Amino acid sequence: HCLIDLNPPPGGGIGLVMIGWERCRPDYDLRRPDYPFHVIEVVVAGRGEVEFGSRRLPLEPGSCLAHTPGEPCRLRTDARRPLS
Repeated sequence: HCLIDLNPPPGGGIGLVMIGWERCRPDYDLRRPDYPFHVIEVVVAGRGEVEFGSRRLPLEPGSCLAHTPGEPCRLRTDARRPLS
């Protein structure tokens, strides 16, 4: 991960906070009531699903997600084909 500034000043414009790659464990089940930043994620391998409120969407290689502050999110992997 590349950390740049996790506490930027208000009104400072858009900046990169971190970038990285993650391989999920077979039991990966992330539940977040909120994100402090806008987040973009790209699935490069595996399968799973994401829930934004009542919307449930499948994830597969090539899927792209965007999380926004104030939006709850649940992200689960398929245990047989974990997400990367």
